[in-house]
Amino acid sequence: MLQNTGKLAGLTLFITGASRGIGKAIALKAARDGANIVIAAKTAEPHPKLPGTIYTAAQEVEAAGGKALPCVVDIRNEQQLEEAVQKAVEKFGGIDILVNNASAISLTGTLETPMKKVDLMLGINLRGTYLTSKMVIPHLLKSQCPHILNLSPPLNLNPVWFKNHTAYTMAKYGMSMCVLGMAEEFRGQIAVNALWPKTAIQTAAMDMLGGDGISKQCRTSDIMADAAYIVLSQPKDYTGRFLVDEDVLKEQGVQDFDHYAVQPGHPLLPDFFLDEAPESLAQQMEQHGATPAFKPPSSSATPPSGGPIQSTFNAIRGVVNEDVVKSTQGIYQFDLSGEHEGVWFLDLKNGSGSAGEGQPPVKADVVMTMDSSDFSKMFAGKLKPTLAFMSGKLRIKGDMGLAMKLEKLMGRMNKFGEGQLFVSQFVNWTAWIKLQQCVSEMAGTSRHDREMAVKAKRQLSESTDPLERLRLQCLTRGSAGIKGLGRTFKIMDDDSSRSLDFREFVKGLNDYGVMMEKEEAATLFNQFDRDGSGTIDFDEFLVTVRPNMSKARKEVVMQAFRKLDKSGDGVITIEDLQGVYNATYHPKFKNGEWTEEQVFRTFLDSFDSPYDKDGKVTKEEFFNYYCGVSASIDSDAYFNLMMRNAWKL
Repeated sequence: MLQNTGKLAGLTLFITGASRGIGKAIALKAARDGANIVIAAKTAEPHPKLPGTIYTAAQEVEAAGGKALPCVVDIRNEQQLEEAVQKAVEKFGGIDILVNNASAISLTGTLETPMKKVDLMLGINLRGTYLTSKMVIPHLLKSQCPHILNLSPPLNLNPVWFKNHTAYTMAKYGMSMCVLGMAEEFRGQIAVNALWPKTAIQTAAMDMLGGDGISKQCRTSDIMADAAYIVLSQPKDYTGRFLVDEDVLKEQGVQDFDHYAVQPGHPLLPDFFLDEAPESLAQQMEQHGATPAFKPPSSSATPPSGGPIQSTFNAIRGVVNEDVVKSTQGIYQFDLSGEHEGVWFLDLKNGSGSAGEGQPPVKADVVMTMDSSDFSKMFAGKLKPTLAFMSGKLRIKGDMGLAMKLEKLMGRMNKFGEGQLFVSQFVNWTAWIKLQQCVSEMAGTSRHDREMAVKAKRQLSESTDPLERLRLQCLTRGSAGIKGLGRTFKIMDDDSSRSLDFREFVKGLNDYGVMMEKEEAATLFNQFDRDGSGTIDFDEFLVTVRPNMSKARKEVVMQAFRKLDKSGDGVITIEDLQGVYNATYHPKFKNGEWTEEQVFRTFLDSFDSPYDKDGKVTKEEFFNYYCGVSASIDSDAYFNLMMRNAWKL
């Protein structure tokens, strides 16, 4: 179990549905810090089938070291909510944190779901979450540590998560949409996030869904409590995130999850709304002795002859001709992994063109690598090429100009129904690449960022040196991690002295979300306070924190900066970019949604810190960004080639 740090001591948490399950686990975790807990739930009298009441939960909270206020609340009832909020403010002086945990579930199809159940799920999950947030937000705005945490899933729009239980998914996603909207609405004032379990959690609801035998496939609610504790300990600029419990803990260096399992070593059941299809979940439950209350209907559809990849290439062959070859002059190789693993090629350089399975007849100009299922989804319009490319699902090696020429081939495929949606997405994608090519190709791509983050997290669990641990915590945030720390320190430098005392130093680390004990921070601070003045130069500090870069890498980074900094004033602005990029290629400019300035601002924001976007990039910020990128790439030659290709140096 994750150790408490005391960060929630004295804070007041308003938790809905806290009489049992995950809600109570979060309450007890916070209580061990000495927090005040408002237990807002319906169960005042013992239930014949469900454990616990608001009063038994209150006793456990106080036994754990917290203060409790049990309130009988049906979150659909505005008057009960208003009274509970008022009691909380009167007893504890305010509310700092809201956990929207209360939820209702019925995994039934449209024809099998009575409207009473539909109203219940929408009333609790969607309306109840919205109403509770609306009631509590005025008090959160007065807090120094304001948070809203909704226990709801990422917004996965794959139809498989709708087809068997549309009403439940609509209601549950309503909680997630509250996160999406309120995080933006109250950005800078209140942190608003969602948290969802990676695996099934042993609760009364799970026992109902899985029947006998389900518990051994579950984790305990402690893992959600530990993950929630980490999220609620972050500063308020940690917002708008759809988090998964295991990922949150891994970012803090946790590697062993066996102690969270109800039966350590037993296979675990993935939770809904992530990557595992409902059919697979039901099958896994049955394999290990459980009886699912939901059973997705089996599909009688048969796949097209030759499989989905073969069908795609059959369609491509239908539009390849000499004109396409003449206008393209490129050879493409597709390295597909997963269920339909294999290598495919598209020759648009020789004769009248050809396409098929296997290696191309000569070396490919462009190699595209992705999972076969993602390839099929992308072609069917279910996965946006933009998202695939920028997220690392689609990796492109070779001539980016030739990669974009595939647009012409896709344009000819408009007449094929299955490719029609893909075409419009592909056109937008290629237009965006023309503007974004530098950021996506250069800068290390998201794949490098992910690899660097994984490597940094692994090293973090092994490192004991305070400076190295700080550097690794920054690198777990990706290429912009060290630059973001610099921005945090700069914001705190009110007198422009470019120095920090120990109090400012610790506050800066906390504001940026760096997990470091005070003693460890003091050791680090004293390493740089060489003259004993009680202050440190944070420029010198950041230079030391940066990963080392070779002279060759530094030179090519500075060449790129000078190319972008047309005015030569040491700052890249929109005016500088107007001499480098043509905003008219961008699809949102074409359809009138964005102005030229908005297009350029989006480009600059891709370099900026997530919560401090000022529309300009200094030489220091540019260099700090590439220090992060450099840490993800071992070869000087590859780094140099990447930079020169990206910025056309």
